[in-house]
Amino acid sequence: ADAINDALGPNDGKTFGLHKSEQFGATLVSGLNVVDVANWDELDEFLMHGNVARIQMSEKRDVRWHGFVRLFIEMVPRASQDTKTSAMMTFVHMKGADRVGQKGARGAVLRNGSNINKSVSLLGSAMLHAVDFRRSAAKAGQLTPEQIGAKSQSFFMESKFTQLLSHALCGAEATYMLATVNTLDYHETTDALETLQNAQQLTSNLGRRCVTTEHGRLQKKLAAMQQNVQSTRLAEGHPLSELEEKVRDLQRRLGGEEVEGPEASQPRARKVDLPPQEVPENLQRWKQSVIKGKMHGDRATIYVPAEGGKQHTYKGQWAKGKREGYGEHRTDLIRYEGEWKAGMRDGEGTLWLRKTVNDEWVRVYKGQWREDQKHGRGVQWCSNGDVYEGYFQQGRRCPMGKLFVADGDRIEGQFRDDKVEGWATLYRQNGDWFEGHWHQGLREGPGVWYYEGKQQRYRGEWHKGTPKFGVVEDMQSKTTNEHSRYLPRVGLANPDEVLTKQRIALDDRRQREGMHVNFDEGASGDEHGDEHAYGDDDGGYDDGYGDGEGDENVSW
Repeated sequence: ADAINDALGPNDGKTFGLHKSEQFGATLVSGLNVVDVANWDELDEFLMHGNVARIQMSEKRDVRWHGFVRLFIEMVPRASQDTKTSAMMTFVHMKGADRVGQKGARGAVLRNGSNINKSVSLLGSAMLHAVDFRRSAAKAGQLTPEQIGAKSQSFFMESKFTQLLSHALCGAEATYMLATVNTLDYHETTDALETLQNAQQLTSNLGRRCVTTEHGRLQKKLAAMQQNVQSTRLAEGHPLSELEEKVRDLQRRLGGEEVEGPEASQPRARKVDLPPQEVPENLQRWKQSVIKGKMHGDRATIYVPAEGGKQHTYKGQWAKGKREGYGEHRTDLIRYEGEWKAGMRDGEGTLWLRKTVNDEWVRVYKGQWREDQKHGRGVQWCSNGDVYEGYFQQGRRCPMGKLFVADGDRIEGQFRDDKVEGWATLYRQNGDWFEGHWHQGLREGPGVWYYEGKQQRYRGEWHKGTPKFGVVEDMQSKTTNEHSRYLPRVGLANPDEVLTKQRIALDDRRQREGMHVNFDEGASGDEHGDEHAYGDDDGGYDDGYGDGEGDENVSW
């Protein structure tokens, strides 16, 4: 038999196959033990161990074995870790032909000896074919060693022994062949000399094999990702997009950190413990069969027919015929991966969208769900570039959150029905900031605008986003007039009385307009908000689960 045994590990009847190495271009044995060696002493120890194992196998089975050792050498320049030079050295201890039949061998000894003779004969034949083929190819001046190997594989396929040596026979590896002749046996001596004479005609065409290291591969991948990352003016600390997360994780890997978890674009193999299916024994058999027939537990991909001929797919867990536990649901334009309860999105989950089937998936929400709606803490990425991080109630932003506006502003504070409502603070990109009351996304009521550049502030009242009356004053931290002139004191005799009258008039106006606002300055004064109404251009979308009105149509 054309068998292969591992001299560095237990074989236990294991069968070893062959495969073509893309890195080295040579035929290698699949599944053999590969060990790392740092110096000659370690190499010598493994060589001795392998040789002892080979001798023991020969004595145990009364059979001779060809011996192979392959060294893979990788040299990485100190100046750059992106590429490395790979080299391979093959050492072969080849057994010669033996006239086992004339020596009276029988049974397994005869069969094993014949296998050795067969492999040596096939090697000689492969050499002759390789020499003739390469001579004709050399005359044409067309074939490289790789092409020669690809076009002459049929010469080596009859034996694993010749397949393992095909890389050298094709000239892609420097080969030194040593032979020992038996001067007392004419036939063995002539066979050995003939093999050496044929091998002498093989020529080598070597070249440096430079390959990209794992570090270099990651560097190229990182550069490609960074080109696709869109520039953003979002304030510092904003939740990262999916691509930005991948870039961050890749940078950490290059820095030597261990990054756990697969990429977000790949479905995760998560499961939720489900109770066993309950079938009451007192029910009629046909009713028990109906219960047992419902999908329950883990399932492969299920194709769900839908109205209009559009097909949905679901891969995940079921309970009593409904999606339950963890699973991934897809349509052409919508993808949800996360937890389910009673057939609805419930728990932790992520939602992706795309405009057409040819577009890439875009993550639009990651967080908590309840009864098919965003509910709890989560992050929402909007098509206009805004990012919201905070809490949701029944699909709408409420009660607290942070809004990172695409133009660089940041709003922190109270929300209701997807709009800033209550006490909130707006941080402008230029350093100015406002804190005060809001109503339906607009400043409404008392508030203070801080002009950090001028070291001044405006304290007053707003109505529908417009300042109505107030006082401009210098900040206590202002010590010079370098950025703005010092403001004079108020010249009115009774400024507080004037402001009170204006406030009463503004309150009357709010009542006539039917505006009911409660200005409670004690409500979460450390949270924050927005300057004016920011419109969301998402235009709404139908996620395939609700009434189709779209829960992305939001204004701030």
